[in-house]
Amino acid sequence: MTANTDNSVSAIYQRFNGEISITTGKVNLISSQLTFNPNSNSATLRFRLNQISPSQDQTISFTLSNTIKSGTYDVNSPDTFQSASYIEHLRQDEFKFLPYQSDAVAGKLTIEIIDSGTGQRTYNVTDFNITVKANQNSSDTQTLNGKFIVTVDDVTF
Repeated sequence: MTANTDNSVSAIYQRFNGEISITTGKVNLISSQLTFNPNSNSATLRFRLNQISPSQDQTISFTLSNTIKSGTYDVNSPDTFQSASYIEHLRQDEFKFLPYQSDAVAGKLTIEIIDSGTGQRTYNVTDFNITVKANQNSSDTQTLNGKFIVTVDDVTF
């Protein structure tokens, strides 16, 4: 038996960072707490907002097709701006917070995609305005608007 001495095997990892500025009602929030979840068809960009504790925060996420190009898109379009959601934890009592999820029912997103050709891709959303509706048997809706930028770099080892 011989040992494998081929050291040419490499792995590609991704480094990502971003920032969002959002208005929820009368409150302006800025966050750089980003989770980037790509798969073969899309990427979900999720920002944590106003995190006070692990059980008390807000999260907004956007799922975009991997084939999205610069332009303005309506939410819930399968080939481009696939979905958006907003989750906030509402205080039930002194110690308990309940998740309150809302999904986008209307809205638009204007995006500029900058692809460097070197493994770096930038999602520059210059404007989004979405209406989300609560999933918990409620007619409660909110309008969320803002902008965000996310840069993803491939890193090869």
